[in-house]
Amino acid sequence: MPKVLLVDPDTLARSALQQALQAVGWQVVGLSSAEAALLQIQEDPPNAIVSEIILPGRNGLELLDRIRSSRMTVPFIILAGRGPPTHAIEAARLGAYDYLTKPCPPLVVLRTLQRAIGSLPPLALSPAPPPSPA
Repeated sequence: MPKVLLVDPDTLARSALQQALQAVGWQVVGLSSAEAALLQIQEDPPNAIVSEIILPGRNGLELLDRIRSSRMTVPFIILAGRGPPTHAIEAARLGAYDYLTKPCPPLVVLRTLQRAIGSLPPLALSPAPPPSPA
């Protein structure tokens, strides 16, 4: 069963997403800060991380940077309720798997997580061409 670390200071949003992911069989550890996430990652590394960009203390980009600095390659998905477009650019530069804007339906987060850990193929940007006749 895949395990995801969900970091969001908004208790209601975190709980709703946590319940949606658990309903389809994911193990979810929900936390409210980057510091708590860093401790959890050291104790029990997840298969993926979903983090709100605005957190108390370190923000989601700083959390991503700290994780990448430790050479951990776990897929990291940023959720952003607000912020400048430069946050998306910075997230990509730091190695985020994806950058999703809120409100984001739980199904979108689930599909992104599934692709991130390899249980679903990446979405094609255009249909594959038909095979050429032999």
